[in-house]
Amino acid sequence: MNDYEWVEITKQEFDEFVKSYPNQISRDFCQISEPPVDFFFDWSLAPEGKGDRWDKCVIARAIIQDYKTREFKYWLVKRSSKND
Repeated sequence: MNDYEWVEITKQEFDEFVKSYPNQISRDFCQISEPPVDFFFDWSLAPEGKGDRWDKCVIARAIIQDYKTREFKYWLVKRSSKND
């Protein structure tokens, strides 16, 4: 079970989040899903000694909704207080 949930936000909120985020953000474009998904990571969140755990480092995602208009929907990760 994940210790986070996805919270949908607007493009403006997403842009502000990325601009003000204090750490380096990595991006991974996943084309094997339909629709494709952009995942955004903060690898500094990986638990000590456990490597780059995707579920602990994902901070946001963007999913294309309309290929013609390039319209996306955006989500941020909301983490619970549980950290391992």
